[in-house]
Amino acid sequence: MPKKPSVPLKSLVRGLVRSSWHKQNFYNLAKKDDLYLAPFSEYKQRWLSKRESRAYHGDHITEHQWQGVFNPHLKSVANFNNDNPGQSTAETPIAMDLFTPLERRLDVAVFRAMFASSPKQARQFVAQGKVKVNGRRMQYCRYPLRPGDVFQVEPDCVLRAVGREKPSQEKSELVDEQQRENFRQFLAYCEEDAEDAFNEKFQPMPVDGLMDGDALYRKCRLTAIETLKKRIAEMEAEDFDRSIYEESAVSGLLTAFEEFKASNKESDTSTDDTSTAEVTPPSHIETDSLKEAYKKVFSAKAVNQDSNEFKELVKHFIEVEHGFAIAESQELLSEFLAPSSQFTPHWWYVYKKEFTGLDLPWQEGPYGLEDPDKPYFTPWTPRPFLAPFAILPHHIEISFKSCSAVYMRDPVIREGHSEVISPISLEAHQNAYRFYVRRRK
Repeated sequence: MPKKPSVPLKSLVRGLVRSSWHKQNFYNLAKKDDLYLAPFSEYKQRWLSKRESRAYHGDHITEHQWQGVFNPHLKSVANFNNDNPGQSTAETPIAMDLFTPLERRLDVAVFRAMFASSPKQARQFVAQGKVKVNGRRMQYCRYPLRPGDVFQVEPDCVLRAVGREKPSQEKSELVDEQQRENFRQFLAYCEEDAEDAFNEKFQPMPVDGLMDGDALYRKCRLTAIETLKKRIAEMEAEDFDRSIYEESAVSGLLTAFEEFKASNKESDTSTDDTSTAEVTPPSHIETDSLKEAYKKVFSAKAVNQDSNEFKELVKHFIEVEHGFAIAESQELLSEFLAPSSQFTPHWWYVYKKEFTGLDLPWQEGPYGLEDPDKPYFTPWTPRPFLAPFAILPHHIEISFKSCSAVYMRDPVIREGHSEVISPISLEAHQNAYRFYVRRRK
């Protein structure tokens, strides 16, 4: 193994492009320019080219190991099907075949197949017994693949390599607290001006911003509709427990009694008792027995909660509140069933926990820890800055569903094309080849 460098390999100071998906390596790749070799001696030109090319190709192996597999006889494929012999043809980049021996290594092939974020991580998977070749566990990262070999990596390892990093419990709680605060502000704004928020298509947004707001709204609407339908069906059932309204019914009666007494004291301070004729029952009390009970209760100096009249009124108020609850749910359901492009005053209710069952409607658990037993971010999402490195090789047939691949053949160098994936220029490969050929003499 190479010695641990004093400066990190992905250092922005070095500025070398490595075979890694790290974000700092992406920065080095973005700012990379061709080597300026004019003022240097021929040896230094070759050495600088060797340094740049070896930083990407096989930086996880020592120079001695690379010298052991270096082949000075480069190969390419000639084009014998040229229909226009007089037409100019593209140059064959034969120097790109310099690092083809490394492409046969098992750890490099696992990296090329996008089953690991770097050859170093691929070495770890191989050493830990997470990789199989032709159905047998292989723990030698230097194993040379032959055409037709099938290698497979455990899916959890692939998901961990390609997915986002799993956050710690403390970080997850901190992010969730920030998200809840943002969500509370969103609901407060919608409550203050629902129409303006609807016209602006104002949507809740998680801290990482990885969410389709319109898709979330549609999903929450469907969930709210199903929740309301189920709630209405339960409330309309005969065996529904109406005792949940008892406390609010008693509180409402006591409040109404106090307000009635206060209004009568203002109008007639000389009389402590109120006559039965002055008591007017509300419109929802229709039967004579309930009217008499209401007058008797409100005519007394104080409320006797153990009396039969008070208990009878409580039962009636429970039924009234039950009816109001059903009517309110049906009204909300009719609003949610309207087209999503149509404004309704309670459109933002679909995000509430009572309908979604979640504190944060866009995630079903702690941030990044929906399944805490998994070694990667859950629900799984690709790691950031993955797209620039998502290059599939021509010589490996990959199946991401089974996390397996077939090594079809060695990379081929043909006219105007090289199957060896490399961000390093052809000139740098040529100088690096001259450097190693000279050292072998």
